Amino acid sequence: MIYNAYILGVGASLENEIFNTFSDINIDNDRLIGLEQIQYSNYIKKKRDLNNMSESQCLLVAASGEAINTSPFSTKPEVLENANIYTVCSIGERDVKVDERTKHAWTQDVSTVNAEIARLRPTQLLMELANLYSANISILFNICGESLTFIGEQSGASQAFKHAIEHTLTATESPISLVGGVSNGSREIIAEAIEHSVNSLAEGRKFAKASASALISTSEAHRDIAVAKVSLVGSYDDEAALLEKINEPQYVSCLVTTELTTDVEGNLDSITEGDGTKIINLTKRFGYLAEASLSFQFALAVVLLNKQPEKHFLVACQMIDGRYQTYEISK
Repeated sequence: MIYNAYILGVGASLENEIFNTFSDINIDNDRLIGLEQIQYSNYIKKKRDLNNMSESQCLLVAASGEAINTSPFSTKPEVLENANIYTVCSIGERDVKVDERTKHAWTQDVSTVNAEIARLRPTQLLMELANLYSANISILFNICGESLTFIGEQSGASQAFKHAIEHTLTATESPISLVGGVSNGSREIIAEAIEHSVNSLAEGRKFAKASASALISTSEAHRDIAVAKVSLVGSYDDEAALLEKINEPQYVSCLVTTELTTDVEGNLDSITEGDGTKIINLTKRFGYLAEASLSFQFALAVVLLNKQPEKHFLVACQMIDGRYQTYEISK
């Protein structure tokens, strides 16, 4: 099967201190935003809904909203009614504030603990349900097609994209899918995840707090309104094979989310200046993007492609140690 799709819109966010390191390429662009600039009320209208969502759920809703807003269908919600939603996340997250308030009730009056748990825990349980990442987006944006949540860091991100292509090529309801992921690097459980992850970072590295979504279509009817085309190039079992692919002349750059052993220091600024930089190691620059990796790479490639529309970008996503899934982003 040929895995091609057209990107209709993208949205992504990063922690501000990291985001500001490449703010110069974000001039006149509304697809990438710093976390502090997110106005959740633009996407989550009811305060009750906002309070019931974890931070990660809110981040992914915002990225999905931006992907829709930057697409040709931002004012045509009826087009998206039968679209599909594929999200990538961890297994959910605990709310530290809820845990602390429960502990505080225990220290104050043991007899009130059950009442406090009954009041707080329903919200906590909602935050821990991974499938609600997709459900929240479905409810808030009235998208009623197939809805699935994938778990598994970068492997989950790649699988979500492939499933979106496979489903929309065989389904009759809609060729459009919203594919997104979120990584909340501020969670306390992340320290344990780093220790056991196959993509664990070198000492001193961290997981990024980021979210990203892409609205894609497999229909040729959407070719002319798409901001970019994405194609699955293939898998590479080792870094040497990947580097050989990167060096092909049609690619102006490769956006990588992994720790390559090759000693390269990619710089996003140098791409826009056209100095021939080939490898941009996003993990080294931003931290490990985990579940948000692939969607964030797509979003960033679209932004860079707007500055160099005649170029082709290669996206490389580490699946497991020593194997990389690659995609081509072009006009």
